[in-house]
Amino acid sequence: MHKLAVDLGVSIKLASKVTSYDVHRPSITLAKGSIVHADLVIAADGVNSSTRKILLGGKESLLQRTGFSAYRAVVDIERI
Repeated sequence: MHKLAVDLGVSIKLASKVTSYDVHRPSITLAKGSIVHADLVIAADGVNSSTRKILLGGKESLLQRTGFSAYRAVVDIERI
């Protein structure tokens, strides 16, 4: 996904702590004070997401079961 995004011209910023989100104008504010506007903001910070809490106005939201499962594996390319 990273390679495709870069190939399509997406700007990726690493080591940039996000302190707030604006859901009405897709944008984020970084810890150093800069604001980044985008067509889409993807917050992929996992199960213990701090983003979810920020977007819900500080409220906790328990995860909900979807009935789906995801698996990840590493396989030697020679065995495929």
